[in-house]
Amino acid sequence: MTEIDDLNNVNRLNYLQLFKKFYASNVQINVDSIGQREFGVGIDKKINFRHKSFSTQREFQQFLSNETPRFVSHSVGRFEFPWVQPMEKKTLLSADLIFDLDSKPEEGHNQAFCHNCVDKTRGDTIKLVEDFLLRDFGLSQSDLLIVFSGSKGFHVHVRAASVQQLSSASRRLLVDYITGHELTVDNLVTKRGIGNRATTLHGPSESTTGWRAEFLNCALAYLNNPFELQKKKENYLKAHLADVVHLLKNGNWDFFHGSEEVLQLILEKTIQTHGVQVDSPVTFDVHRLIRVPGTLHGDTGFLAKPLSMASLSNFDATRDATVFKGKTKITLPSSLALKFDNESLELLIGENEVPLSLAVLLTCRGMV
Repeated sequence: MTEIDDLNNVNRLNYLQLFKKFYASNVQINVDSIGQREFGVGIDKKINFRHKSFSTQREFQQFLSNETPRFVSHSVGRFEFPWVQPMEKKTLLSADLIFDLDSKPEEGHNQAFCHNCVDKTRGDTIKLVEDFLLRDFGLSQSDLLIVFSGSKGFHVHVRAASVQQLSSASRRLLVDYITGHELTVDNLVTKRGIGNRATTLHGPSESTTGWRAEFLNCALAYLNNPFELQKKKENYLKAHLADVVHLLKNGNWDFFHGSEEVLQLILEKTIQTHGVQVDSPVTFDVHRLIRVPGTLHGDTGFLAKPLSMASLSNFDATRDATVFKGKTKITLPSSLALKFDNESLELLIGENEVPLSLAVLLTCRGMV
């Protein structure tokens, strides 16, 4: 990764000049099937105009160096005529499957850069990849491109041949599965008997996989710490916990007869702990644009950085997604505390010497 040094005072610096130096520094930004992608460019917002195309990587790199947009995105789809309008005349050929994960600010959110937000989204991204894409959908890591968005989220590009022709409706079903949106107790636990006389509740067992296995795990955890349970059942459970657990692991859920509200609580806990929330339209809309990996994010100055699963596990954007090196001086209108590149900083009102990447971040945020 190319690193840019510049010791100018960022208060007087047009940070886009640093962006320009980065793009002119022979950094390699490779876009898969570039001649079939539509591009969107942002100057004062994420996308000011779209329906742009490039024939070669060299042409695209030259555009970045000459025009220096704050944001640049490409289509998830490949088109025969990516530059034409309206959309239906582009002729869709295929489309990657994209998952966009982000987080909402919570208590303690840092306006400059929130490690808590990124850490939460990183955990969801790992869960999405390991539990759903690899385990449940049977994809391999070579099918995936994981990218830090450059702000506080992550994008997962699925480029396997098996997803390229999926319809929007099929992609929506995948989102429903990942989020647990369509799950009900009746999907997971069924009554078996003769006529109207249900004699057995049959549910997930140790041999089941996917959501059924997660539901079983949550039910087993519930048995060790029950709540909202009738007193009679609670007493029975205390005396026969091992027996109930054994039956449950073998698919016999009779213990929960008459406790439908408890099963609903277990399901809600299962979805809360195992489901992954994604930006649904990004996944099912094959005409969407997604940030180009390897480009800079205009709200932070951070790199939209491709990551391996190993590097994702301990990723720190303030250390791993910065390209501007050195220090510079900034003048702050108010004090600021944050962690940046493993260092806890206490910045005061007035002039401060800070890492150049932090100065760019605060300038992009409008905080200097």
